[in-house]
Amino acid sequence: MNLALRLILLVYGLVLGAFAGLDLFFAEDLDIKLAGAWFGFAALVIVVGCGASFTAGSEARPRIYLLIASDVATVVVGLALVLRIRSNFVPQPLLLSSLIVTAIAILAAAALGVLDFRTARRAEPTNWNWQSPERATVVGGALGAVGALVAASLALPPFWYTTRYAPSTDVPVVTVSNDIMKVSNRDGQLEVRAAVTIENTGKTAVRVLTSLYEITGTEVEVTHSPDSDVDGKKVRDALEGNYGPAARYNTYATYHPPQQIQFGPITVDQAWLGPGEKTRATVGAHARGKLKLLRLTADVAVARADRVEVDESRTPVKRPLIDCPAPTPSSASTKIMETRRSLKHAGMLDWLTESNRELVTIWAVSGAQGDVSPWWPPFPWINASLQHKGHDCEHALTSDDDGLEQRAMVGWAGAVAEAPVPGS
Repeated sequence: MNLALRLILLVYGLVLGAFAGLDLFFAEDLDIKLAGAWFGFAALVIVVGCGASFTAGSEARPRIYLLIASDVATVVVGLALVLRIRSNFVPQPLLLSSLIVTAIAILAAAALGVLDFRTARRAEPTNWNWQSPERATVVGGALGAVGALVAASLALPPFWYTTRYAPSTDVPVVTVSNDIMKVSNRDGQLEVRAAVTIENTGKTAVRVLTSLYEITGTEVEVTHSPDSDVDGKKVRDALEGNYGPAARYNTYATYHPPQQIQFGPITVDQAWLGPGEKTRATVGAHARGKLKLLRLTADVAVARADRVEVDESRTPVKRPLIDCPAPTPSSASTKIMETRRSLKHAGMLDWLTESNRELVTIWAVSGAQGDVSPWWPPFPWINASLQHKGHDCEHALTSDDDGLEQRAMVGWAGAVAEAPVPGS
């Protein structure tokens, strides 16, 4: 029985060491390499300890200590892996397999640990001549090693904080700038030229998950004298929603519902911007009508580039114009265009302990969840969601609250620009 359990631990240590070694030598991220080194060292302890059980004189106390060390290492590593799996556990086959194998290894190590501890108590102690001349040398070497470890431990925290912790907490920061550069009115036909600029003004690289610009026109009625009384409807339109500078209270003018002229993406999805880099899109639009005010809006969803690694080896799944059910049965569905991209695992241990995740970006073009406002049409609007694989489209409409977006530092930025129509 003991031999079978020891073989289980030996195989477990060899497999764990193989995966940890791959991360140590081939992973690009330093944190993944450090995790691979830590798990690799633990796997080495497990393998060496299990190997000692197959040698002669297994009742000797030094060999028993090796066995106990392998038992303890297996339990500690197993609990660490269980915590990693538990942090985002979903019923996916690979995670279930990893959890079952790790649980079996923990139980086997616990059973062997009890037996090895009892054997250690029965074993004869190792004779150590404390009066030998080598005593001072051994003690001095031990004190020197401890001093070196203490000195290294004092220098390590500032180095780790400067090189790893501080950069890892930098949030993605982008600035969106809108510019309506030219508006001409020729016999009632409007020609508009506009530009949108996205600039990374932060300290870390960002990834543009998805983006949207929209050009709208509004008819305006202007009176000769200002309103003498406060107009309740105008106040509600300007203040009851979070509309930013597009909303206003004007005592001279009445604004009609906006008319959509043109919309589209600002840049390609998954665009990568390093610190200080920018991307600029210049667009033209045409329209007719009695429009007096033009509005250019832009919305961008971004995340830290190193937290959203798309698996380029897998083709994105695009589902144009599908009816996505509403979160509540009583609500109507929303018609969306959806794109799903598989996220890349950071390493082999990440592949064993983290769920398969994907980036879902949507464009909502009609339905029940549009923002009804007097300042711009309710559709289209965009959203980006990080989620575990297997979820339906409604998880992109409402957050899962599972922490994936917060971990990737997903954020939003936007801007509004307006210009009057000449000669209207």
